[in-house]
Amino acid sequence: MPTWYEVFGFVLTLTLLVVTLVGAYRTAVLLRHFRPRTNPLLSPAENLVRVGFIGLSFAVAWLLGSTPDDLGLAGFSPGEAALGVGLGLGALVVINLVAAGGIAVFGPGIYRPAVIRAILPRQTSEWPWILGALALAAFQEELFFRGVLLGVFDRFFPAASLNLAVGALFGLAHLPQGRLGVVLAGLASTYLGFIFLWRNSLLAPWVCHLVFNAGQVALAARFPQWLKFTEAEGGL
Repeated sequence: MPTWYEVFGFVLTLTLLVVTLVGAYRTAVLLRHFRPRTNPLLSPAENLVRVGFIGLSFAVAWLLGSTPDDLGLAGFSPGEAALGVGLGLGALVVINLVAAGGIAVFGPGIYRPAVIRAILPRQTSEWPWILGALALAAFQEELFFRGVLLGVFDRFFPAASLNLAVGALFGLAHLPQGRLGVVLAGLASTYLGFIFLWRNSLLAPWVCHLVFNAGQVALAARFPQWLKFTEAEGGL
């Protein structure tokens, strides 16, 4: 018989999952029709929400009687960080090749780049702040999707099946980014989940996530003509 701590932990986890997925969907819809005048990544309110989300993720783990080991917070080392860098660079190459192939076969309308365009730096001085915001965002998502959903809930559900389910849901939340956005987001989430399960550490998937996201932003800033090409069908 579950305790009230566990019941509350389950309810809080489900609430956080729904809020995250619905928020990702609604944000992507908004950015298809509206380009903010300031970078959303640099919004103090948004970053405070991320800090609050991190706190709630730790609260869920505590309610369910989990340890730092369950969340993957033990065993941090330079080797794990270096592995994350390598895996992030590999993912950057592979996923961009998949994206290029998909666009070449199905046309630019298969992907909507409004989200990445919105978070591009407006000036060079924004880069350090953007990287810091990306690191915070990556930690928030990894702590919840990997540390909590996989590291804590694998006692209730098979971890591999749970990882695939989370990847599918995360992909569908990116539907406004086009069919290619759904596939890429789902693959990225599943890939990060398997890294977590393999290493039993949050550091490697966190660094991988950060390297991939930072690389995507850097590539988009370096080659803006690619964004214009993908917006050729439909635009903002």
